[in-house]
Amino acid sequence: MDAKTATQFIESNFDSCFLNPLKDFVEIPNLTPAFDENFLTNGLIMDACRYITDFADAQNIPGLTHRLHSEEGKSPMLCIVIEGTGKRNVMFYGHVDKQPHMEDGWDEGLGATKAVVRGDKLYGRGSSDDGYAPFSALLAIKTVLAQGVPLPRIVICLECEEESGSTDLIYLLDKMKSEIQVPDICICLDAGTADYDNLWLTSSLRGVVACNVRAEVVPSGQHSGILGGIIPESLSILRAILDRIDESSTGKVVSTFQTPVPSWKAKEAKELAALKGKGLYEFCNFLDGAKPMFHDDLSEMYLGNTWYAMLSVTGANGLPPTADAGNVLRAFTEFRISLRLPPNKDSAVAARELQEIIEKDPPYGAKITVSGLNHGDGYCKAEYEPWMYDSLSKAAQSNFGSKTFGTFATGGSIPFLTELSKVYPTTMIVGLGAAGADCNCHNPNENLDLPFSKKFIGALASVLADCGTV
Repeated sequence: MDAKTATQFIESNFDSCFLNPLKDFVEIPNLTPAFDENFLTNGLIMDACRYITDFADAQNIPGLTHRLHSEEGKSPMLCIVIEGTGKRNVMFYGHVDKQPHMEDGWDEGLGATKAVVRGDKLYGRGSSDDGYAPFSALLAIKTVLAQGVPLPRIVICLECEEESGSTDLIYLLDKMKSEIQVPDICICLDAGTADYDNLWLTSSLRGVVACNVRAEVVPSGQHSGILGGIIPESLSILRAILDRIDESSTGKVVSTFQTPVPSWKAKEAKELAALKGKGLYEFCNFLDGAKPMFHDDLSEMYLGNTWYAMLSVTGANGLPPTADAGNVLRAFTEFRISLRLPPNKDSAVAARELQEIIEKDPPYGAKITVSGLNHGDGYCKAEYEPWMYDSLSKAAQSNFGSKTFGTFATGGSIPFLTELSKVYPTTMIVGLGAAGADCNCHNPNENLDLPFSKKFIGALASVLADCGTV
């Protein structure tokens, strides 16, 4: 496939085949089931899926069909199939569900369901996580077809509960097995990029365990002056429990949830630290005087972000706004916690260990309740066939002007990848993505870099052409 012709085709079709439909997708207010109690009944996820299928139909791609599997009590799954004429069966993976909108915190003029192009960025929920996936895959397919290059058989598999832990994933993959068949290659389009100057391959992803933890000692709030010193503070109880998981003075998680760093990951950490330097953290916009963790050792900072277990408190109940905070010992404190795990730590084992640690010997005999527990495994890249490395290098050279592609890890989680490797052990899994470190996915001001997206689609087209012909 001629790279210059492909670049011109993408440039001329970018708005109509990628940017405009992605903007429409952003403005559909669908969420993920964990954050939408009416997910299965309000029709929003079906609206999002139907928008994608309607757009796919309008592309006039020969041999394109699709099926949306939906049944009571389960998240849907969408598969778009193109019966190609070339070698191999290639699966693209993405997801349709979105994180909560978080309307407070978006910059003026921006919003979760308000697609806005500002400078080189498209802003809105789902722009970088993971709405670009189907549209980038479809434009890459059209780019290959425009030059008459044989396509492999392609299935674009779109999950609808990735942000909720992919609970029904294995069940749904089985339901869609006639469409998916056995992929030779899976290109995951939910990964990230280390920068916007090269094509980056994901080497590993962390696993995750998340749950709600509630501490209570009395049935209702009491006057803090009258009963303070008799009734224990529920937040202090919860903090004592969390101290069993990580050291509050350092943020380091206990050894129960850690695994040894393999030599290849230690080498990668040194290389990325040398390449990026302070670029590993400067984009975070720290306040004056604030410092990152591991600020005196960039290799350790990289491992802290991509390999070590780390605990976050992502939400709270039982704490009134300060404007409404009287002198009251509150009845309870509840946190939502997220524990990121090393890529090779068994998340099911970690979930059991976490619950045991939380519930054992509660301070003051307090009532401790664990709810909403879910988990997902991490991922480490396996070796590829030589032609795939050659193809990725060629895609990086022709679209980014790089000598070869880069490899890096991200600290996020995509449970799908490990689950797929269990179901299809012979499949080459290639993690590629357009979410940069500044994309703010899951947060206000989520955005997608548009110049990078054009190059990224060109790289996808290059690899896809090789999949069908090499």
